[in-house]
Amino acid sequence: MSTVTPTSPAPAHEAGGRPPRRRRRWWLFALLGGVVVVVLGAIGLFAWVIPQQQACSTAADPTRSGAITEYCPSDPYQPFSGAMTFGPDGALWYTTNNNTKIARFTLASGAVTATAAPSEPNRVAYAGLVRGSDGNLWYIANNTLGRLRPHGQFTEYALSKELGFVGEIDAGPDGVLWVTTGNGALLNIAIPSPSDTTAAPRITQVTGLPPNTGSPMAVAPDGSLWAATFEMSGNTAVSTHFTRITPTGKITQLPVTLPGGIGALTTAPDGKMWYMSAPYQQESRIGWITPSGATATSYRVALAEGSAPSLAIGPDGNAWFATKEGGVGRITPAGVVTTFALPQTDGNITNITAGPDAGIWAMQGWSMPGQPSSRLVRITP
Repeated sequence: MSTVTPTSPAPAHEAGGRPPRRRRRWWLFALLGGVVVVVLGAIGLFAWVIPQQQACSTAADPTRSGAITEYCPSDPYQPFSGAMTFGPDGALWYTTNNNTKIARFTLASGAVTATAAPSEPNRVAYAGLVRGSDGNLWYIANNTLGRLRPHGQFTEYALSKELGFVGEIDAGPDGVLWVTTGNGALLNIAIPSPSDTTAAPRITQVTGLPPNTGSPMAVAPDGSLWAATFEMSGNTAVSTHFTRITPTGKITQLPVTLPGGIGALTTAPDGKMWYMSAPYQQESRIGWITPSGATATSYRVALAEGSAPSLAIGPDGNAWFATKEGGVGRITPAGVVTTFALPQTDGNITNITAGPDAGIWAMQGWSMPGQPSSRLVRITP
């Protein structure tokens, strides 16, 4: 008779052994489920945050003084760059995509079309876009003078590289363009008449200017050009004079002392030349001077260091500018300041201009990855 010794059941999991298949599957499903939850949460957060940042507000009553309307670009990750002007077609033209394209914004519909300038590498200067008296748009890009007709035809003319950096461009009422250069000279450019489609612009280099004369500049209603003249005090530019060039070529200087240098210059229909100093120790000055220089006044305004000075004269006769808090300010000739807070405050104001619709238009950028903030802003004066 044989005896069978009963054996104890094997332990479920011995040290160093493998867990049962069923438990291993449970941990695998838990791990996969956790990954799915994290991914879906990230997608949901991304989908929630981005629309919040892209959202544009619409003013309830755009005829009310101070009403603000925003216009978001179709691609907020391609921020506006700075150059902006209204064309003869009533559309707003500006540079975008790091100054590589010139875009057209239709006020009535909000439609945007953008085209790259033919010049390589297609980079328009920061202040290199203006409406000429011939009804065309003119721009500066890579030592190139370009003409853009409202229907979209580009024509470009090469400028000498010996001029150095060619940046700001402005237009006079008499068929003349003015361009600043890196070697301290100014270019006086006579543009062909609109009916002459074959003639090239006639370019003359202005000589006899005081040292360090150039940007910013502006053309007065009488056709004279005003430009800033400065000296360096250590690492700080100090504006010492306005240099005025008449259509006949007469050069005069009007004294002014502005720590930080002149950051923006524009003209009013009444002949006053308005100016804005660059931020210096979080302070700037906005003022005006008569064409003869006999009367001048300025007022202190608070601005952040590093902000881009921009100044425009509105249809109300007041000067409009970017404020320290990321908004827009209005100052009267008597120095009364009113500020307008914008719905989006995380983008710098890079340009301000008056529109043909009696509105003040501002360009707000730049956008950071994951935080798009580029938009056009209209304020009713």
